[in-house]
Amino acid sequence: MVVSSLAKKKASLVTLVLVLLLFSATNGRVTAHSSAQTTVTPVTPIQHIVIIVQENHPFDQFFGVYPGVPSGYGLNLNVCLPAKKGPCVKPWNSDKNPNVQGQDIPHNSEAGHHDYNNGKMNGFVSELPSDIQNYSLAYYTNRTIPT
Repeated sequence: MVVSSLAKKKASLVTLVLVLLLFSATNGRVTAHSSAQTTVTPVTPIQHIVIIVQENHPFDQFFGVYPGVPSGYGLNLNVCLPAKKGPCVKPWNSDKNPNVQGQDIPHNSEAGHHDYNNGKMNGFVSELPSDIQNYSLAYYTNRTIPT
């Protein structure tokens, strides 16, 4: 089976993140596993690690308006990205348009370069066809994704 180099990089990154989380949760103490039962007392309040794969979706789209999101991590509802035609596009609540959940935005290298826009990171709307150009700024609430 041929595995793309991108898939290998993603797998390596996931492995690294898991190792770092484990190292952090054990405060750097990693011991060999034996057949004897041992009791481990965590040194951090971490009880569970949940990995969410959001292919093609940013944190803001799923969790940006969730209650309890730490300061600085929430969705900026005042941002407005340039559009192909007409005014700029602001984040909007996709609960009003359930069709957006079935749509996909481009995720090829050409689209990525356009999104990047020489470091401005504001090409996410203008690179999409005009009928779905606002889909990249749709966000979900806890009505759509229950807490």
